[in-house]
Amino acid sequence: LATNRPVSLPNAPESFSAVIGGRLVAPSEREELVRDNPAHEVPVSRYPRATAEDVRLAAEAARAAADRRVWSGMSGAERARI
Repeated sequence: LATNRPVSLPNAPESFSAVIGGRLVAPSEREELVRDNPAHEVPVSRYPRATAEDVRLAAEAARAAADRRVWSGMSGAERARI
């Protein structure tokens, strides 16, 4: 749908954190991935680059959650409320 309204570009890219075990965690290294909008090549978001340690912690948290059947033990209706 085309409109004649001007497009508003972000002043600065939005930054995101990693979520491991349901908690926001600081990246173990400060390197970031920057995502540009391909339509106008302006950076729109930044993500922490995961290290092997970050991946290991995330995998452990995922396994623990699966073992507790937190998500898989919920009905579709329960998941929809989250």
